[in-house]
Amino acid sequence: NIAASLMGNATMMIFRFFHALINIRIYSDDTYDNGPFLLEKIAEIQTFFREFAKSAPSNFKFMYLLITAELARIRENEDHVTVMQLYDQAVESAKESGILYGMALASECAARYYTSKYFTRIAQAYAQSAYATYKQWGMNIKNIKASLHEDNVYNDTGRLM
Repeated sequence: NIAASLMGNATMMIFRFFHALINIRIYSDDTYDNGPFLLEKIAEIQTFFREFAKSAPSNFKFMYLLITAELARIRENEDHVTVMQLYDQAVESAKESGILYGMALASECAARYYTSKYFTRIAQAYAQSAYATYKQWGMNIKNIKASLHEDNVYNDTGRLM
């Protein structure tokens, strides 16, 4: 069954994408010594998406760019301008492809990055974009606020910073 096979492949691609993002989050919070192993796995997935981004950019370019931005953020060996450009390119790539969850997710990650660097106004703009895009995509508003509040993108009053 060709349709089932194609659907399975699409599901596996999304799984790999989120697997990379989850590993990046684990790496950021890792209190054990799994760092080198996690970086190796993330880099493998990044390489995988680099190849798919070349052959099908409308589907996979934003994924590759977001993984690359997040990887640059945790490695901290990239200059901040490069990291900022990668987040912006990920948002734009998802927007050009009409992938709402990609736009929202890339904006959310950018908001977290800017929050960590104390660029409050820029973080707020990305957080507002993430919020609006998640809402447009149909996500529950309480879940959006919980996600953004988790990383202090929302202030204690429940408003965007």
